[in-house]
Amino acid sequence: NAWLRDFCRRRGYAFADYPAVLSDDRGMMRRDLTADGIHPLAAGYALMAPVARAAIDRALARPSTRKP
Repeated sequence: NAWLRDFCRRRGYAFADYPAVLSDDRGMMRRDLTADGIHPLAAGYALMAPVARAAIDRALARPSTRKP
């Protein structure tokens, strides 16, 4: 995640930092947010939604460098 976060920062890409809201103090997904340690439950998705929304807003606010 640190590599991906830095890559996005260097390239000017938006980054949705889900671990910031899903991880425990060991860097694992919080037990109350998952049944299998990998896939989030509804409570996890509820925490992820504003993170995704903010990343999308940041991406859309930037002028596009892509050609149509």
